[in-house]
Amino acid sequence: MKRDVTDRRPAPAVRFLFASRLNKGPNMAAQWNDIPAPTGKEALSRTYPSGFRTDVIDVPIADNGGALEYMIQMKAADTVVYSWEVLGIGDPKSFHTESFHTEFHGHTEAAPGQPGDLMFYEKAAGAKASGALIGPWHGIHGWYWQNKSET
Repeated sequence: MKRDVTDRRPAPAVRFLFASRLNKGPNMAAQWNDIPAPTGKEALSRTYPSGFRTDVIDVPIADNGGALEYMIQMKAADTVVYSWEVLGIGDPKSFHTESFHTEFHGHTEAAPGQPGDLMFYEKAAGAKASGALIGPWHGIHGWYWQNKSET
């Protein structure tokens, strides 16, 4: 595509950010064994027909035992990348990890008269977490937060 010199819009660019702990030193092997990547449910990389949706949501949680559950509907093998943190606590380093409890979990929608399946991905305490989940099944997945602090 030819751009007009009077066009002040920035040229298209691709920004690619990643983080890794790969060793990039000079001792890397000069030869490689070609190992096929897993496919299907065990796939290590995934492509999607459209870009990811991004949401920023403030979830107010009262002090002294206030709690809230935030859930999202996902299909099996859908991916959610998440990051959350407790805001308004002053110095996060002084915030006691026991003050804020979280459970990251998912469950199926139970059929009438039948029990559903429930899986806890993580139970923790602390002021923030980041990660990704590939939904193990079609259902409801999300976080339960409880604020045991006085702030």
